[in-house]
Amino acid sequence: MFPSAFPVPPQLQGLGFPESSFHRAAVKLSGGERTRAAIAHAILSEPDLLLLDEPTNHLDMDATRWLESFLQKCRKAVIVVSHDRYFFDKVARRIAELERTHVQIYKGNFTDYQVQKEEMLKANRRQFEQQQAFIQKEEEFIRRNLAGQRTKEAQGRRKRLERVERIENITEAKTVGLEFQPEVRGGNEVLRLRDVTKSFGDRMLFRGLSLDITRGDRLGVIGPSGAGKTSLLRVILGQDQPDAGEVHLGHAIHVGYHAQHRVDLDPVASIIDEVHKVRPKAELTALRGYLGRFLFTGDDIFKSIGNLSGGEQTRVALAKLILSGANFLILDEPTNHLDIPSRAAFEQALKEFEGTIMIVTHDRYLLKNLATQILLIAGGEARKFAGDYTVYEARNTAEEALANAKPKGAARPAVEGPHVERVSKSEAKRMSFDEVERRIMQLEKELDSITSQMDDPFIYEVPEKAKVLQKAYRQARAELDKMNKVWAEMVEKGEC
Repeated sequence: MFPSAFPVPPQLQGLGFPESSFHRAAVKLSGGERTRAAIAHAILSEPDLLLLDEPTNHLDMDATRWLESFLQKCRKAVIVVSHDRYFFDKVARRIAELERTHVQIYKGNFTDYQVQKEEMLKANRRQFEQQQAFIQKEEEFIRRNLAGQRTKEAQGRRKRLERVERIENITEAKTVGLEFQPEVRGGNEVLRLRDVTKSFGDRMLFRGLSLDITRGDRLGVIGPSGAGKTSLLRVILGQDQPDAGEVHLGHAIHVGYHAQHRVDLDPVASIIDEVHKVRPKAELTALRGYLGRFLFTGDDIFKSIGNLSGGEQTRVALAKLILSGANFLILDEPTNHLDIPSRAAFEQALKEFEGTIMIVTHDRYLLKNLATQILLIAGGEARKFAGDYTVYEARNTAEEALANAKPKGAARPAVEGPHVERVSKSEAKRMSFDEVERRIMQLEKELDSITSQMDDPFIYEVPEKAKVLQKAYRQARAELDKMNKVWAEMVEKGEC
C-alpha cells in the first residue's frame, strides 16, 4: 500500500484503476484487478526484457490502448503471448508462430504475418507438388527397369531417391467448421428499445436508451468493464427487468444467446449429450460428424463439460448455438478462450450469417471486420455510432480533441498527434542495414495510420487535429525519404 504522500505511478491509472482503489490491499482485488496490478508491477520494475502472457485479457479498451501506447514507445525488449490480433497490429514488429513443434519468425505486425504466411503456404504447396511429381516419375522408372537392361541405372536412381529430403506438405491448422443459417427469416424490425433505463444499486448503468435494430444489422457493443454491457443483454433477453422503458422483439425473431461465462452448459453432461439437447431428433452418427467440425473426434465427444478447457467449452457452446437455427444472435465475448485460427473461422462465419448480430466484445479486430454500428456504454450513458470500430476510434479521437479545447477567446491547447521520431543523417549512417530496414517499415506503418485518420471527414471538424495530422504526415514522409536514400547507399556499397 502506498503512503498517502507517495506519488502514485501513472501506470495504475492507465491500466484502469480508479483513484479510489490506489490504496486497497492486493488481497482485496479481484482476479482481473490482480492481473492488471501485476502488469503495472512488471512495467515499474524497468526490466531489460518484459514478458507478457495474454496481457489484454482483463483490460478494457481504454486500458488496452494505454498499454499499446506504452509498448510502442518502450525501448526495451518485449515478448508478448496473445490472441489479440488488433493488439499485435499496433505493437508487434515481429511475429513468432509456434506450429508443429517449429517456430517460424515473420517480420512486421499481424497483418504482415498473414500476408507472409499465405505466400509461404503457396510456395510450400508448389514445391511439394513439384517434388511429388518428380518422385512419381522416378518410382515409375525404377519399377519398369529394375529387372531389365537398365537395372544398374534403376538401382542408382532408387538409392538417390532414398536420400532425397522429403518436403513436408504444410497445411493450415485445423479450424472450427462454422456455418450459421437461420431457420426462419424473421421480420424486418428485430429489436426496438424506447427510453430504457437500468441501474445497479445506486449506480446508473444507462439512462433513456432508445435503439432500433433491423434485419442484417451487426451491432458491436463496447464500453469499460462494469459499464453495463452484459446487463443490457440480460434486459433484452428478459432475464432482468428495466427500471423504465420498453423492450420489444420483432415478429418471428428467434434469439440465439452465447453467454460470456457459458452458464448454459451442464458441467455433468457429455459433449454429445449437451449438443443433442438442441436437436433431440438428430441421429447420433450425424451429431458425431457435426462435432468433428468443431475438433471433437473419437472418444472426445464423451468427455464431460466440466473436464473441458475454456476454449473447448466455448466450442461446445458455439456448436449448440449454430444448431439452434436462430436469426438474431446475441453474443457476449464469444471469442474469449478461442485461439487465433478459431477466431478467424468464427469471424468468417459471422460475416456469412444472413441474420442479425448484436455482439459485446473487446475483440477490436472482430469489430473492425464485422460491425456496421458501434454502441458505446460508458458513464451511465449510451451512444450509437455508424461504421466499424476503426471509424468509431477515429471519430472518438477527434471528439476528445474537441472536448479538450478551451472556449473561444482562451488559448487553445496544442492537440497532440502522432509522434514521428527524427533521426539525423549522421545517426542514420551509423545504423546497421537491419536497423534501417526496420525504421523504414515503422515509418511506412506510421504513414498508413496517419493517412487512415486523415481519410475520415469528421477529423476536419477539429482544425487543430487536422493540422497536427498534416504536419505529422509531412515529417514522416520526409523521414522515410531520408531513410530510403540511406538504404539505397548501403545497397550500392554492398553493406547489406
